[in-house]
Amino acid sequence: MMLWNHAEHTLEDNQRFCWLRAAEWVNWPLFVSQPFIPPLLFFVRPRYILVTLFIVGWIWSTVRASIVNFRLAEIGCLVVMLKWPSALICAVVFLCQHEYGFAALSAFWPALAMILSSFVPPGAVGVFERKIVSQMLRVPESELFGEPYRQGWANYVGYYLTPLVFAAPVCGAAYLWSRLFTSEITVPPVAVAPADEAMKRVEVIARNVDWDSAIAENSKAIRLAPTNADAYSKRGIAYGNMGDYGKAIVDLTKAIRLAPKDAKLYYGRGWAYDEMGDRDKALADFTEAIRLDPECDLAFFRRGFIYLRKRDWGNAHADWSEAVRLDPKNSQAYWGRGIANSRLLNSEEAIADYTEAIRLDPKFAAAYGGRGTEYASLARCNHGDGQPENGNWDKAIADYTAAIRLDPQDADVRRERGDAYQEKGELDNAATDYDDAIRLAPESAEAYFGRGDVFRRKEHFDRAITDYTQAIRLDPKCAQAYYCRGVASARTGNCEQAIADYHDAVRISGFVASIIGTADPKLSKTLADAFCQRGGYRFAARDLGDAIADYDEAIKLAPGYADANYFRGMAYREKGEVDKAIADFTEAIRLDPGCAKAYCNRGVTYGRLRYVDKALVDFFEAIRLDPKCGPAYYWRGVAYRLRGFESKAKTDFQRAKDLGFKPERD
Repeated sequence: MMLWNHAEHTLEDNQRFCWLRAAEWVNWPLFVSQPFIPPLLFFVRPRYILVTLFIVGWIWSTVRASIVNFRLAEIGCLVVMLKWPSALICAVVFLCQHEYGFAALSAFWPALAMILSSFVPPGAVGVFERKIVSQMLRVPESELFGEPYRQGWANYVGYYLTPLVFAAPVCGAAYLWSRLFTSEITVPPVAVAPADEAMKRVEVIARNVDWDSAIAENSKAIRLAPTNADAYSKRGIAYGNMGDYGKAIVDLTKAIRLAPKDAKLYYGRGWAYDEMGDRDKALADFTEAIRLDPECDLAFFRRGFIYLRKRDWGNAHADWSEAVRLDPKNSQAYWGRGIANSRLLNSEEAIADYTEAIRLDPKFAAAYGGRGTEYASLARCNHGDGQPENGNWDKAIADYTAAIRLDPQDADVRRERGDAYQEKGELDNAATDYDDAIRLAPESAEAYFGRGDVFRRKEHFDRAITDYTQAIRLDPKCAQAYYCRGVASARTGNCEQAIADYHDAVRISGFVASIIGTADPKLSKTLADAFCQRGGYRFAARDLGDAIADYDEAIKLAPGYADANYFRGMAYREKGEVDKAIADFTEAIRLDPGCAKAYCNRGVTYGRLRYVDKALVDFFEAIRLDPKCGPAYYWRGVAYRLRGFESKAKTDFQRAKDLGFKPERD
């Protein structure tokens, strides 16, 4: 069924409809392309689109008279109704991307299409109109109009010469423009490619640079002048921006042989080596560029990232400081120096650098993320030192939130914000962030581990074990995941699994510690906890020698760990080495003066040695620290009985019984 029913319209309406469809048929491919060209601008260079339309138009001009089709003409009219919505939507998107030239081209494309039609040979609209009327009425053309209209050779000459008259001056102007304004190719802004956590690849490639043309033009220049170092340099840069770093290095090496004192050439080749992953050669070229030109800020900037990958924080910091001095507006140099300061444990300086990077570029997501990490580090340090965290967790969360707003796909920042929420005790918010991090990065062991911690703290031990197991699958060397799974397994009563996990935590932590060669406090505490937990199970099994060995290792790893000294004291006492037990209880009290159980058990040990007075002093202190310490009341009662104070002894025995303490032996 036709969309246009001629029987429902007047003669004038039908004539107008057929004439319009005939006029559109003259340049029908260009006509129906109007809704599709603006979206194509996102993917194809405008010059290629124009050339394609020009070629298709000329080919169309040779066949259009023989393939007139009323149905296609009718459908084309409906399709073109989308041209203005398409043009305006694409223009808005280009404006949001600050592509103002493309925005204008997109917005005015329907009007430009009419101008472009003048570059295609015109056609006899009347001839097409007769064919369309014939097909619409389904009546042979000869019955309606008699003999078909035939064009003479003069018409064809006129049709094909007219667009050439228009095209010649336009093409000439375009050629002059390209020669005058695009012949010079300079070293492009180079992408920063740091290879550490929380750092991302940023590529800046100018859309108006035709690297293919640059290669062709400079190749021609090299053929004419084989010793032209500038031509080799420009062609090498063009190859590099197209991703062919091997050819870029070859050309830049030739340029260096011709001009060995040009610092920019060494910088360009270093950039190519860096993109290929050859850090040592890149480092050598950047160093040579700096030697030849001490003011080459980009060489300092790129070399800083190479030092960062090599874990040479000091040299990285020095290079970025120099880059900042040479270009105080380089936000990425401040960001890089912030990373170096962070690695050097200069949190305040790192925060200042990240803040300056944000001031220079308020949309710098990585700088917000880096500053958030430093605030979190300060909060952890203050907590470890027993100091208030001074709102640093809130500052960290605010920065992580800003980074997520600017880059919603950054899974690492969401995970770190989850860690911050967990430290603040906001477990639901933490769980939401871990869920999002896992959705964005399903292979993130850290995100599963963090969510497992949330479930463990909520006492959802089965779900915690599931997440810890997934973290271990993704990172089999994560000692903390084994340790925490052991804790959760112990809480569910699965002691065998708990012991196996503590064994693995000890094994892996010891291996990792030997590899990194430095004392990581968090790792050391995890390892010490694992030794203590395993020691506890060995103590319960009356394997006192091995239990003491585990506590020894825990104390070596964490010398200030009061619980390790306390538990070793218990093992020594059970083994009969009471002097060592008293020494350990005393050390535990020194490390943690509020440890009531250490006072109580030291008192019990004194009692076994018949040092009743010393035992009483310890029992009194244990009760002062913990008025609900049932064992302290019971053993104080024993001490009273030894001193002959039977009434006081009975009072303490009753108090211990009321508190639920039942002694295994007297």
